[in-house]
Amino acid sequence: MAALNSTPKSSPQSIVQDAFKKLEQALYPSDIRLFRSTTLKDVREAAKIISRDQAKRRCLQNLRRIEPLFDALEKFGGAIETLCQGTPYLCFIWAPVKLLLQIADEYMQSFTQLLDAYEQIARNLPRFDRLGAVFHDNPEFHSILADVYTDILEFHLHAYKFLRRGGWKHLFDATWRNFGSRFNAILQSLARNRDLVDREANSFDILESKAFRHRLYEDIDRREAERRGWQLRDTLTWLDLHGQDREQEELFERRSKARSDGTCEWILRNPKISMWLDEHDHHLFVWLQGKPGSGKTTLATYLKDNAPLPPKSIVLYCLCSYGFGKQEGNACSLTFRSLIAQLLRNRADLLPHVYDNYVKVGAVPKLGKTKDLLKDLLRCLETTYILLDGLDECEGSHQKMILTELSNLVLADSEAKLNPPKLKILVCSRDTKDITRKLNKAPQISLTSEDRHVSQDIASFTKTSLAELKDRFNDSVVEEIGNAVVEKAGGMFLWVHLILATIIDQESIQDLRGAVDRLPAGLPGVYENILTRLRSYGDQQQRLRAERILGWLAFACRPLKAWEICDGLVFHEGESLNDETKLGAGVLDICKPLIEKRESGAIALVHFSAREYLLHQMSGPYISHLNAHADMTIASLRYLLTCSPLIAEEASASTYCHIIKGFHDIFPYVYEFWHNHLIKYNEALTAQPADEKRAKTVQDLLSKFSSSQNSSVPRALGSSSNASVTDESTFSAESDTLHALPPTVQQYIAHRKKILAKQSSSAKELDSSSDLAQTDPTWISAAYRNFQRAYESLLGDAYTLDYHQMVTRYHQMTVTSEDIQNFKTRHGNSAYLCRWSGCVWASAGFQSTAEREKHEITHKQQFQCSEPSCDFASNGFASRQALRKHSMKYHTRVEDHVLPAFDVTENRSNMKSGASGYGFKDWPDVIPTRDGNMPSMPSGGFHIPTRAFGMLNEDFLNEDMLNGDFQDYTDKILSTLDHRNSLGQEI
Repeated sequence: MAALNSTPKSSPQSIVQDAFKKLEQALYPSDIRLFRSTTLKDVREAAKIISRDQAKRRCLQNLRRIEPLFDALEKFGGAIETLCQGTPYLCFIWAPVKLLLQIADEYMQSFTQLLDAYEQIARNLPRFDRLGAVFHDNPEFHSILADVYTDILEFHLHAYKFLRRGGWKHLFDATWRNFGSRFNAILQSLARNRDLVDREANSFDILESKAFRHRLYEDIDRREAERRGWQLRDTLTWLDLHGQDREQEELFERRSKARSDGTCEWILRNPKISMWLDEHDHHLFVWLQGKPGSGKTTLATYLKDNAPLPPKSIVLYCLCSYGFGKQEGNACSLTFRSLIAQLLRNRADLLPHVYDNYVKVGAVPKLGKTKDLLKDLLRCLETTYILLDGLDECEGSHQKMILTELSNLVLADSEAKLNPPKLKILVCSRDTKDITRKLNKAPQISLTSEDRHVSQDIASFTKTSLAELKDRFNDSVVEEIGNAVVEKAGGMFLWVHLILATIIDQESIQDLRGAVDRLPAGLPGVYENILTRLRSYGDQQQRLRAERILGWLAFACRPLKAWEICDGLVFHEGESLNDETKLGAGVLDICKPLIEKRESGAIALVHFSAREYLLHQMSGPYISHLNAHADMTIASLRYLLTCSPLIAEEASASTYCHIIKGFHDIFPYVYEFWHNHLIKYNEALTAQPADEKRAKTVQDLLSKFSSSQNSSVPRALGSSSNASVTDESTFSAESDTLHALPPTVQQYIAHRKKILAKQSSSAKELDSSSDLAQTDPTWISAAYRNFQRAYESLLGDAYTLDYHQMVTRYHQMTVTSEDIQNFKTRHGNSAYLCRWSGCVWASAGFQSTAEREKHEITHKQQFQCSEPSCDFASNGFASRQALRKHSMKYHTRVEDHVLPAFDVTENRSNMKSGASGYGFKDWPDVIPTRDGNMPSMPSGGFHIPTRAFGMLNEDFLNEDMLNGDFQDYTDKILSTLDHRNSLGQEI
């Protein structure tokens, strides 16, 4: 908006130039050439041709309506010619009209809207033929000319963007409605300048008008930015990504940063990549395949950041890491929704269509709906490039479905006579059965065949990684070791990463060479070496800890923080967590280099292939699915049995002390997922026999847990102890073994399923902690509510109070200043966890409650009032019905409602039988738009006050109102009105 928001100090010539450059940047080169040679006479002639053609097609529009526009532009051209001398600027005030009319002629609704707009512009253009000669030469007059030129080109710019894109007919209606406020601003600016010209105003008036114009466009920019903000927020809520898009961004950024300088550049010279980047090439897929850890993701991130894309094209990415789509079980649907979210973040002009036609009408974002939407959006773009990485980490059926549905996107729509989108997809994956079947005919890049380039990149990565050896050894030795490592790497960056610690720990040249000689070939060999080391620990406790650490990472329901894993280990080994049993994060080092710490603070396995190996028969398997879930269930139950102090509404000094020291750090994970591990354990029992010791421990702990519910726990905290277990359908998806669980546990599982169902429903409800405590058949929700209160209170005060104030405030709790500092260090950046099940931010957390609330809005289906001064403009309503009632009560005028003619002899039986006429069944559904306005009803009726109209809503109907004729019905309505109200007396 540089040109529109120009200050009064800008020269007229610079204002005109800025407006022209802004329009020129949005035009296709061919259109620029066309516009430069277009005269006003050409535009008039094109309008006549269009009119004759419409007459033949029997869809004639009144193009004479825009004759005043041509006349006004001719006069304006004569006036502004002095500012455009020696430039191509002049013809751009009329040349776009010809092209836009020709395009809009394909769709009569858009053609009518365009004619209406041109007619309004003509009415508001200054009448330059009325100027006196003296005023014509006034320098201030040139400033008016520049502003008028800018306003005209501003309209051309937006109209051009709306019409000069593929699939524009699908998007036109919603986009044009969104353009309304800016178009009104353009008309206001033109009208203001028209008034100045008519009055031949003085310099002061002109400066005041320019200031008004500046404020006008600033206000429009602000309002449009706000509208884009809430439209994007509501749309992302509708897409229901559970934070997966942000997790992908983090993965992408981490892999991008890990790339060594100078690596990956060769990929842009590869002929197959050149083919992929060629928008005229007919291949939909190009397949980049390679072994695990060979750098596929790093290459994908390099292409995303550095590929030379054609003009106006866009690149999207989807990193299908392990767990992608796990929460909902449909990776294909999540892939499409993730791509739509990226598109909308990059192309805000597509938002109105999605918001108006999908979000606002409450469409369900299932696979079919999102596939159609993505196809429509892609049609509106130039060539779209998609990077699909890690597809092999999804299940086989998902791999096949994703590739099939992506292929369907480019199928021509013969019924709608629409061209398919221009789409190019680069798949980066391992060679799997399902992927090979789908892509066997696609151009392929094998990293095994590109071993020379890959080895050069590995050499660069190795040289950087071994740089610290130069402090102890001379350069020739380091180079020798580096070359040996590259030779044994076999084209795998991950292999180099895993063996680096072994090399760097050596203290002599002989040890260095020996270590390199002993290095195994391939990832399985490296993984086996690491597991052999873990199995060889003389201390059995260390061996068990390593197995359990890897088990937690392999089967956790969300990313885990270091302290959550450490606390889990303690409860594997015993029944209490205290100063003596608390473990430090250093215990996790025994599993390096199989694990790594992410930027978010989460601990994760170094690569998906590591998880595969740990669960594969080749490793034993090292981790048993059954035993891992049994261990996690045992640890969770043992922890829950220590939570009785949290049941009390008022926390004691010892409770505050334990929270500060981290004895309850595992509670958020246990609260959310312990029952999931119990369910998985029970399901696994049907496939393999249980370890007797573990099975007995689980049963004993479940019995203790059930007994704890019936002991001294106040019943106000939960449901009646005699409540029925649950409806049989609750467990339809789980194993019958769940019925062997204690009744209290079955009730709790049913309770958690209801919570998840509420959050997943169209209402997107999140129960308060108090509501959960009341409906929970156990004391867990009440204890967790009290924990959250104490935890957030402590953390807030830890940043505002000194040590002595903290101790005094919390009942003289026995903690040290170091304990408080450690508490802040652990949780300061992630204290406030998202309370939505399955969201990645349920582990990453936020620094403040305000940040969390802002994020959680994206989970809720909220309907905001668009009146800027209304309190509900930001908070919104939980349902469309609530917004409707609010809008009708507070923001609707009498003239907004028109009732159709009604047959006064028609009785209720006719209405129910669906007889013809204006019965209730014929009334259109009256649903207000986002801005609170009501759509017009059929003409021929009469106005009725807002309060009376509200009573026509089905919520207010009763038997008496529907008996008798319409006159009696309206009399009953009006009798409830305040007769002193002038509107009521008018009716």
